[in-house]
Amino acid sequence: MRFKPKDVIITLVLIATTLTISLIISASLTGLIFGQSELTSVISIGIIAFITLIFSYFIIDRMMLKRNNQGWQALGFQRIPLRKSRHLLWQIPVFYLFSLLAQGVIMVIYHAFFPISLTNLEGTTNSLYVDISVFPIVFFLVVIFAPLFEEVFLRGALQETLTRRYGNKVAIIVGACIFVLIHAFLIVLAPAYFLFGFFLGYFYYRYQSIYAPLLFHVFINLINVLTVFLATVLQ
Repeated sequence: MRFKPKDVIITLVLIATTLTISLIISASLTGLIFGQSELTSVISIGIIAFITLIFSYFIIDRMMLKRNNQGWQALGFQRIPLRKSRHLLWQIPVFYLFSLLAQGVIMVIYHAFFPISLTNLEGTTNSLYVDISVFPIVFFLVVIFAPLFEEVFLRGALQETLTRRYGNKVAIIVGACIFVLIHAFLIVLAPAYFLFGFFLGYFYYRYQSIYAPLLFHVFINLINVLTVFLATVLQ
């Protein structure tokens, strides 16, 4: 077994604790020191996120890799052969569109039984608008920080461990369910996020490299950030 389950659990608990402390510090700094300025608030969150990322990778290196005599290759940092990468380039947009199409069908069915209030939908849309001056930091947090952070843990550590213990199918499904719990703030969006999480797990299994799900995750978040950016510009 590449990683001992005990070491994976300890590492995830330490990372979760680090994230919790970081969120508390971010909330305190943005609320008490910087006041209500959106720019300074996002800057402080970006700095704390970067420090958290470095500290988390230190924890992984010490608590999981060195304890099991492994290098970062054990977490999936393997180069994808050029021949396979060509398949990945068309699979990423196709799988993304398939997930959105499935979500659209489910939304229609959901709306037939539980009509969605246009007022609530408008409020949700308005909440997407962000001060354009903070977009570089938002880009770092959403497009780079979040995918790298999540893929190392969900695919490199958790899926790798579950695969060796329970098999690929269980590992991919469990990872997809956790992905839903992290991202689906509305229950109606759960199917799309489950598919996203499922495809992320599939990419890791198919290409045996963390770069495959990482690219897909970056693609998803990049589309989301660009959507918010255009909504802000066109407001």
